[in-house]
This record gives sequence, C-alpha cells and structure tokens, in this order.
Amino acid sequence: MVLLLILAIAPAASAESAGAAEAAEAGTIIEETKASAAVNAAETREAAADMVISAAAAAKAEAEKTEAPAEEEASAQVFTEEAAAPSESVTEPEDAGEEGTGEETEVSDVSGDLVQPSTLKVIRYVTEDEPLAFSTVYEDTDLLMEGESKVKQEGVEGVKRVTYRQCVVNGKTIHSEVYSEEVVAQPVNKIVLNGTRPAVTNDAERQRVVNYALQFVGNPYRYGGTSLTDGCDCSGFIYRVFQDCGYSGVPRVGVESVYPQISASELQPGDVTVYSTHYALYIGNGMEVSAVNESQGIRIHPMYYSNGYFCCGVRIIP
Repeated sequence: MVLLLILAIAPAASAESAGAAEAAEAGTIIEETKASAAVNAAETREAAADMVISAAAAAKAEAEKTEAPAEEEASAQVFTEEAAAPSESVTEPEDAGEEGTGEETEVSDVSGDLVQPSTLKVIRYVTEDEPLAFSTVYEDTDLLMEGESKVKQEGVEGVKRVTYRQCVVNGKTIHSEVYSEEVVAQPVNKIVLNGTRPAVTNDAERQRVVNYALQFVGNPYRYGGTSLTDGCDCSGFIYRVFQDCGYSGVPRVGVESVYPQISASELQPGDVTVYSTHYALYIGNGMEVSAVNESQGIRIHPMYYSNGYFCCGVRIIP
C-alpha cells in the first residue's frame, strides 16, 4: 500500500515537472517575441526618421531657391519705410560746415504689393576752402633805372570758405549752387617796383653818387650808426650812400670782398677807398669824403688823411 502511494505520487510529480518546463518554454517564447517586436519598432522609427530628414532637406533646398527674392523684398520694404519722409522737406542747416547736413529722399513707382525705389534725391551741403587770388601792384621808383624792375613784396593767396548746396539724384550731382561764402584769410598783394631813373653813362652815374654824398657834409659821426643825418661811422656812411642810390648789394662792412679791387692810380669819382682802419668815398683830384670821427663828423679831406695805410680801391659802379 505504501508502494502504491509512492507510485501515485511519482506520476504527479512528473506531471508537475512537465508543466513547469512548458511554462518556462512559453516564457522564453514570449521574451523572444517582445525582443523581436522591439527590434521591429526601432527599425520602424529609424525609417521614419530617415523620411523626416529627407523631407527637411527637400524643404531646405526649396527655401534656398526662394531666399534671394525674399531678401530683396524685405530690403525693398525697409528702404521704403526709411524713405517715407515727404519730398522737399529740407531744413536749412544750422551749421553748413559738415557735408550731408539736410538730406531728403523720395521714392516712387509702386508696382503691385512690392515697392521698388526708382529715384533717390538728396539735398546736401558741401563746404570747401578755395584759394583767393592776390593782386599785383606796381610802384614807380627812381632808385632803379628805366626798364629795371624789382619785387618789393611777394604775394600770398588768401583763403575763401565756400558752402555749396547740391542736388544729387541717384548718386549723380545734377545741380550745385553757392549757399554761403566767407573770407578766412585776406590775400597779400604782390608789389613790384618799376625804375624811372633815366639811363646815364657810367661817369654821370658815378658823379650822381658823389653829389648825393656831398650834401651830408657837416653831419655828425656816430660809431655803429648808418644815418646820414643823425650820425654814422665810416663804413655806415659808404653803406647808406650806395643803398640810397639804389645799390642794395653793398654790405655794411667788407665791401672789398664783394666788388672788384683796383689800385690807387685807377681811382675814379664814386670809387671807395679802403684803409686798414677806415672807409672813404673818392670824389676826384685826390680828395675824399667820409665820416672821419666824433670831433670832425662827415667832411671832405685829402687821400691818406686818416690813420692807417691804404689797402685798395673798390669799384662799385662799372
């Protein structure tokens, strides 16, 4: 009886084991089915993503084809809004010294819904500095010979500041007029001296210089002076006499280094005699005129009268 019970239990246990195996196998099949479904779902999502990407690329390509016209339309719209100011509404500038002050624009030709600018008109003010020409003035002088001329003063241009009001259409200036002008710097006239002294022979010219010098005899001596009336020294006397007679190249000192030197036997009236300590003007017949010293002033005297030895004669008038 015990044996029967064991046999009865054994088949039952075997059946239970078989059921567990079947359940495990069924579970495995279910898991495999789920995994397969997940894989299929992933593949489906990937295919859908590829389709979305392709559709986006096609949309982008189409957008690129139409992008330029869109930008042009937007640009035209912005331009129209900026250019909406009324025509001919320019206010005169407070300070016209800066280019571009007082601008105006005008836009016309509306076609459909898209506004295309066809005319851009600008009123601007441009300031420039321009030269102001000087004049040449002629003066007569007897310090120069007839036919001779000399520039006494060089001319200098002035400066005129001019502001122009300009109308510019589509970048091209079609009209310009003077708005204002101001003289910033006055010009300086050029002065030219024209000689009026009649042409003379050299002998007559030398005598003219001598006669001019002789009229100052008796005037005072002053060391370092160059005035024939208020006082001069010996070199100042020679310098001023020749300067007043139109010989501007005669220096204050050192006349012997500028003009030809001659011997005592070659002296003619109007030549200069040079001593080691003195200058004099030779007037002929062995006589001279010079500013001697403070006690004697300007006087006529014989050659070699002054202290010092004779160096040379100097010929200023050929």
